[in-house]
Amino acid sequence: MSEYIYTTYGTEAVLKMIQAKQAPRPLFLAVDVADSKHFQLIEKTNNTDSPFQSGTRYEILKTQKPEFELRGLMHWEYVTLNDDERDPFILRWQQWVQQQDGVLNEALLQVPHSFEYALLSTWRQNRDLILAQPERKRFLAPFAGDNSYHHLRQKDFAFAQLRQTH
Repeated sequence: MSEYIYTTYGTEAVLKMIQAKQAPRPLFLAVDVADSKHFQLIEKTNNTDSPFQSGTRYEILKTQKPEFELRGLMHWEYVTLNDDERDPFILRWQQWVQQQDGVLNEALLQVPHSFEYALLSTWRQNRDLILAQPERKRFLAPFAGDNSYHHLRQKDFAFAQLRQTH
């Protein structure tokens, strides 16, 4: 059975309204580590229907460990691959991901029927991710650079703390 990750982005207030309307579904609010005014709503499910009117649906192609959970710090790396690059990239990723230390889990995702892929890794602490960055950069180096058509980009999200209002 296929599993999916759905994401959408927006302000905290708007995403909390969506979260409340979709209460039966396990939607998690996360904050952009680099900009605390930007938020992400995320769900991991086997449901084929998106909880969002606009957002992105990713199919989970592979995971490092059997059970992928949404927890810890989420590090996203996005890459565009053509048909000829897809299989070699997946094989290389499968070999590389087994050597990762400090990571809770890692998933290879694809926007269905597209050339858009994402690596979603979850980490206990930001320190673990920082220590892993040199190896991650070596792995992704062929897909980076100003002239690259792979459009490699990265983003970090941490689960938002419950905030009390008075």
